[in-house]
Amino acid sequence: MRENFPFIALHDLKQPGLMTYGYRRGDGVPQGAVDGWGLVVGEDVAPANTKAIPRPANDASRAEWEAFAIGQGWNSADAADATMKDLKAIPDPDPEQPAEQLPNPVNPDRPDEGAAKAEWVRYAVAQGADEEWANAKGTTKADLQAYDPAGAEPTDEVAAAANEQANG
Repeated sequence: MRENFPFIALHDLKQPGLMTYGYRRGDGVPQGAVDGWGLVVGEDVAPANTKAIPRPANDASRAEWEAFAIGQGWNSADAADATMKDLKAIPDPDPEQPAEQLPNPVNPDRPDEGAAKAEWVRYAVAQGADEEWANAKGTTKADLQAYDPAGAEPTDEVAAAANEQANG
């Protein structure tokens, strides 16, 4: 279960030196695997809560500060665009308060009907929608709300051929 681990796999992760997957997309990932396997926060894993990544030392690398920002609920793009001054200005989580669960980037909760289009874009992409289609100006919020991953068309020629062969 996701709450048991401080990180979530953003894609299937192979165990180093082996041909087997140690974690599948959406699985909880322990701190030891993140450290030992050299996984990158924001690329390989996402923090599950606001206390998964401690505040870095003042002289830490930019990557460590970006990971901390992501661990406080920032998205990867905003963390990458921020100045070091902005990143260092992020307050520490209150040690007296329990960790706050962050949204699951792999399987997010369905937004409320009145949510902004940007939230629906994130949800549809997480469900497998084509990112270019989801972000297109002509794609409406209603289109995103109606997106059904089970009814989605295959997005590449190999998948289309396999689908055609399977369905006659």
